[in-house]
Amino acid sequence: MILQVAILTLKSSSVSENTKAILDNKIHIGLVLAGAVTAGAYTAGVLDYLFNTLFIWEEKYTKDPDNTPKPNVVIDIFTGASAGSIAAAVSLIGLAKDSLKEVNDPYSKEAADNFLFDTWVNFGLNDDEDICEHLFSAEDLKEDKLDALLNVDFMDHLINKITMKSRSIEINILPTFINPNLDVLFTLSNLKGIPIDLYFDSDKRRVAHTMSYHKAFAYFQNDKPASDLSKLDLDLSDEQSVRFFLKCARASGAFPIGLKSISFSNIPKDYISANLKRIFGEGFKFIPRIEDDYSFTAVDGGMTNNEPIAEALSVIGKEFNKNYKLIMIDPFPNYIPENPFKGQEVREDLFHIIPQLISTLRQQASFKERDISDMFDDNTDKNMIWPTRYDKNNKPLKNTIACGALSGFAGFIHKSFRVHDYMLGRKNCQSFLRYYFHLNESEHPSSSEWTDALKYQYAFIDASTKEMMLPIIPDFRIESKQIENNRARFYPYINEENTKGLIFPSIDYHKDILPLEKIMNKRIKAIVDISYDYLRKKDDEATIPIVKKRNELVFIKNFKIKIWKILGYTFMKTVGNRFIARTVSNKLTNIMIEELFKYKLLK
Repeated sequence: MILQVAILTLKSSSVSENTKAILDNKIHIGLVLAGAVTAGAYTAGVLDYLFNTLFIWEEKYTKDPDNTPKPNVVIDIFTGASAGSIAAAVSLIGLAKDSLKEVNDPYSKEAADNFLFDTWVNFGLNDDEDICEHLFSAEDLKEDKLDALLNVDFMDHLINKITMKSRSIEINILPTFINPNLDVLFTLSNLKGIPIDLYFDSDKRRVAHTMSYHKAFAYFQNDKPASDLSKLDLDLSDEQSVRFFLKCARASGAFPIGLKSISFSNIPKDYISANLKRIFGEGFKFIPRIEDDYSFTAVDGGMTNNEPIAEALSVIGKEFNKNYKLIMIDPFPNYIPENPFKGQEVREDLFHIIPQLISTLRQQASFKERDISDMFDDNTDKNMIWPTRYDKNNKPLKNTIACGALSGFAGFIHKSFRVHDYMLGRKNCQSFLRYYFHLNESEHPSSSEWTDALKYQYAFIDASTKEMMLPIIPDFRIESKQIENNRARFYPYINEENTKGLIFPSIDYHKDILPLEKIMNKRIKAIVDISYDYLRKKDDEATIPIVKKRNELVFIKNFKIKIWKILGYTFMKTVGNRFIARTVSNKLTNIMIEELFKYKLLK
């Protein structure tokens, strides 16, 4: 997994002079958390370090205001997709309940008290529980209903655990670095879609064309005005509000087919119309053709919008004039090599075309022209950073995270993968805050509060511009600074020698993979049985005479059905489906082994 952070400063002329005077002394932060599947553990580690750095800053200022710059950073908006939505929701609840104490030792009992760590590393389970036994359990298939390839009942228990823990903690105060009217937006993919009618000039009385819009948002605001129909009210002190908030986050992370989709009902038409107006702009004229109380099924928001940048920019562009930084945490940024097609063999068979087709549809759905125009706006200050691991010769390693294997699903295989990525997220956030997230002294809104002693320990001179660079969020864990090869180096810093869980993990084939294959085979067998019964039932329900006749002919001629006639349906279901299940589980295990071996995660 790679962490990518984009920092953008948006300038606007629509803010009053009085408002400018107030905002000029603040640096406003927007967080964009992209999809990640189990690599959300990395995002959680980044947030852990970020929030606790802000807490330490506030504590230091309270104890020693004369020698500490006044905290001037405010987080105004979270936007999330998929795993990013879950990370955003859990972190906000944890902040309100003072339950994000930083995790320095991932193997300590206290680590589970951190809502982010318990959610993304433990999945809310006890130490003696294995997530694989939950994922591949067939208990959710009792009624012969297949909701998803994986059993995600543990997520219901996790949401209930977070809600109950939240209710048991009387504290309910967001820290001062969180805007009291914080905006939170989760992306969703609406399987039902919203019909939008288009009219042409030749005949405005008739609908000429209808398009179906499938991007959706769950847009919350803390303590929102009752008159604002485009947002949902977020009340972290109310149990039902917290449950619905987490339900929306879970829906945003419902990876298609693999994880269970989430249904919503009685969504007000006014809310949907207001959201469409926000998406398409004030010039929005068309009317969505939906019922007053709209119902739909949602899956992974990352499928249609994995990096909701424009949505964050649309909010901050209306609110603030300058000193706005948008931090995007993206575990899977797309990088295309300089010559991507050089030496590539052109293959036109279906075995190669189908994967390319899926990739094409996925990438085109995620391509957002609006984001591109905003990113390349001359008034937008862009800065990107991604976490890396280095070898002993200080060369970057190819595989930076453990959960990145298997398209982000590797974190389900072993807890050590999630522990590593969480701690690596903390390490890379530390580097980001200390060496990259800064302003030169002349542009820093609080430069007058930085004494020479503070500059000596926490700031540095840029090697190329020779300007003094002041951190936007100072890391007061720093105890000393040294100049090495004309560059500042801050100590202490997180590394493999002083941080548990940070050494890149690897698992054993016999100890970890073989038992997993046995567990996986049981669920696959149950899925094959359900699929077999479903197809037979559909044939039996055929009503068109020709189809019924064809089914009868196939029934007579098909060799497998002849065996079924002789030995019985039970034998076929037991032996045939078991053979299919073993074949599938063997193939999946081989794919798993190949991926883990490629990522150097298998001994």
